[in-house]
Amino acid sequence: MANFRKGMVVTLCALLLSVFMACEKKSETSKDFQHIKTELGGCNIQYDYSFRGDPDMERDTVIITISENLVNVFVGYGFVCKTDPFETEVEIIDDVICMKIIDTCDDALLENCYEKCMCYYTFDFVFNAEAIGRKYKILLFPPLEALPFLIAEGIIKR
Repeated sequence: MANFRKGMVVTLCALLLSVFMACEKKSETSKDFQHIKTELGGCNIQYDYSFRGDPDMERDTVIITISENLVNVFVGYGFVCKTDPFETEVEIIDDVICMKIIDTCDDALLENCYEKCMCYYTFDFVFNAEAIGRKYKILLFPPLEALPFLIAEGIIKR
């Protein structure tokens, strides 16, 4: 019985040590990954009504380009004209890069946030090369909605 207890203690210690090491290893790989910046363009900068009627500029677009040490995830999104630009955030949730596009309208009736036109908003999310091979999701967080809208998801590949 004493040997059994000793064996259980050793097994438990080994298990706890392996869990600790796995967590340590995960945080080290997370340190290598970097979101460098997000550049806003299109109607985030200014209303450009020239986008209206241009079919190429009305299509929602996700283009991933990889250079030597950078990954660019370009998102073009057609949306109603807003009085304020979108905000963005990048977060890793369950090993997935979540690029969040956030509509910050806080008007309960939404009447002071939008105009009667469509606009094309662009977002260029820039990461270091550690983003290659990772899963990603691009999410739109509209105001007054409980859940985000999924714009795109996939794996960043060379």
